[in-house]
Amino acid sequence: MPGIREVHKSGHSSAAKRTSVYGALHDKVIRQRNIDNLFESLLKVVGQLPIDQASHESHFPTKIRRIVIVAYFRSGSSFLGEILQTPPSSFYHFEPLHISGTHRIRKVNISRTGHQITAYLLQHILRCEFTEIPDYVSWLLTYKKGFLMNRNPVLKLACRRNIRKCRNTEFLEKLCRSRPLQVMKLVRLPLLQTIELIARDPDFTNTTTIVHLVRDPRGIIASRSALGWCQFRCNTLCSEISEDVQVFENFKKFFNGVDVIQVKFEEFASDPFNETRRLFERLGLKYGRSTEKYLLSHTTDDDSHNGPLSTRRYSKNVASKWKQMLSFRNILEIQNTCGSLITQLGYRLVDESDTEWRAKSNVRSQI
Repeated sequence: MPGIREVHKSGHSSAAKRTSVYGALHDKVIRQRNIDNLFESLLKVVGQLPIDQASHESHFPTKIRRIVIVAYFRSGSSFLGEILQTPPSSFYHFEPLHISGTHRIRKVNISRTGHQITAYLLQHILRCEFTEIPDYVSWLLTYKKGFLMNRNPVLKLACRRNIRKCRNTEFLEKLCRSRPLQVMKLVRLPLLQTIELIARDPDFTNTTTIVHLVRDPRGIIASRSALGWCQFRCNTLCSEISEDVQVFENFKKFFNGVDVIQVKFEEFASDPFNETRRLFERLGLKYGRSTEKYLLSHTTDDDSHNGPLSTRRYSKNVASKWKQMLSFRNILEIQNTCGSLITQLGYRLVDESDTEWRAKSNVRSQI
C-alpha cells in the first residue's frame, strides 16, 4: 500500500494538517520523523474515543436525509456525487477520509482504534457537528488551497469572499444544518464498515441510504492509468470490489436494517437523464432544474480538452473508452485476474475471436 508521501507529495506540511484533525494529539504525532507512519502513530496513542449515542436530530430544522456513496478511485464516484448534490437542499461532504492519508481503510491494515477514529469523524460530519472537529474544518478549508472545500458548492459560495467566516465552526454548523439533504462520498471505506457505521446509530439507520457504486474493473484501471498517483494492481482492486459485492449480496438476503442499493456507472454514463430520474425516485429526491442543468453541462461536453479529474465528459463514450485506452494484452491480463467479478457484475469478457469488440459501445451482457 502506498505511503502518505506517494499519495500527497506535499511533505511534512500536509501530513501535519492531516493528523491535526485529532486536536490534542497533533503535537505528539507530528514529532514522528517517518512521514509514512504518521497516521499509524496516531492510532497507537489515541486510545478509546467516546461516541455519543444520544439523538441529535433535533439540531436540524427539518427532517434530515442522508446519502452515503461507497465507491472506488476512478469509478465515477465524483460524477455520481455531484449529481446527488445538485438539489438546492443538499450539503456535500466530499471525501472526508482523504485526511487519513491512506487509500483504503480496512480491518486488516488498521487497528480497532483506527476504526473508532473513523467512526468518530464521520458521525460528527454526518450530524454537522463541526465544533467537535475544529481541526478537520481547518484541513477542509486549507488543504491544497481549498480543493476539498470547493467540491461543496454551498461552502464554496459562502467562503470564497470571507474565509475567516468559515473558520467559525458554529457558522458552519448552521450552514450545514440548513440543508436537510446530507450527501457524503467515500472511496476509502469498504461497504461492510460503512454499513456498520450506519447500523450502530438509530439516527442514521432511519435517515440514511448507502449507494454502492460499481464499475467495470477494466474501465477503472484504464481511468487510473492517466494518474501517476493512482496505480494499483488489478488483483487489489478486484479483491476490494468482490468483497463489497459479496457483502451487498449477503446483506440483501439476511439483513434489512439499513437501506443499501447498488448502481452501475455504465448505466449512468450511457443514459444519464433517465438513470438519474430513476435513482432520484428511489431515494425520494426531487429531480429539478438544477439537476437537469448539471447533466446537460456534464454529459454532452467535448472532453478532448478536459483533464482526468474533470467530470465534464461526453458520457456515452466514457463507459467503453477503456477499449481504446488499454492494449488487448492488458485487457486479457485484467480478465485473467478479475474475470469472475466482471461476469458477476454483468459485463461481458472479450477474447481473440471477438474481432468487433472495440466498436461495441455497450459491453453489458444483461442489458
